Amino acid sequence: MAEGWIEIEHGGEVRREALRPGLTRAGGPGAEIVIAGAGADQLHLWDSPARVVFVGTGERPVRAGVRLEEAELFPGDRLEWHGHVLAYGRPAGAGAPAALEEIHAAVAAPVPAAAPGPAPAEGRAWRRIRAGLLVELGIADRSAASRWQQAVLGGEFDADACARDILARSDPPADDPRVVERAGRLLRDFLMMPLQTGVRGAGRRARQRVRGGLAFLIAQGLALLAFCVLAAIALAVARWQGASIDRLLDVLLFRG
Repeated sequence: MAEGWIEIEHGGEVRREALRPGLTRAGGPGAEIVIAGAGADQLHLWDSPARVVFVGTGERPVRAGVRLEEAELFPGDRLEWHGHVLAYGRPAGAGAPAALEEIHAAVAAPVPAAAPGPAPAEGRAWRRIRAGLLVELGIADRSAASRWQQAVLGGEFDADACARDILARSDPPADDPRVVERAGRLLRDFLMMPLQTGVRGAGRRARQRVRGGLAFLIAQGLALLAFCVLAAIALAVARWQGASIDRLLDVLLFRG
């Protein structure tokens, strides 16, 4: 959607709005392009690949008689929404972004029958988790991650839009060993979480403290036993050499 625009027709008037690089929001309060009557709903218009995403709970946009939740955009597409007609345009010669071309190539290529990793059809939850793993591992596109960090600070975070943006710009192979290994550790943490919280967690921590206390007492007892053994050996050697234990005790008690 680089250098693109939308023409908004409403009430016999037409106005053109330029689209920003990355994300442009059209709709209610907080949107860069205000659409009267949209309420809190918004359309998120992305530039690479060119897409429109409906964000809200009200009326979805209609293209060619079909209501959309999310779809690719092509020059000449017309979206009907809240009594407005939004026509998407792009300068002639401005080809599809490279990321979109790669997606088309991947779709056209044959897919092995036993291809590992989750399919995109597994839904919104997996896309959110995978995008978060990429950011945590430092293999996500830095510009996309930085932009969404600023969106969080500005109170404009959209989990689904963030996941789509990060995955479109930085998605590694589905079986990337770094992601697989981190996902395994995350699963282990989730499995153990119930054991660390609530009554079971308190009982587990109490048992750990008891075991730790017993270990401390045993260690102190062994140290004392070793000291007594060494003292007994020293006294035996002194007596063997003719020293009087009674005289030694008198010296210690200041009686000699």
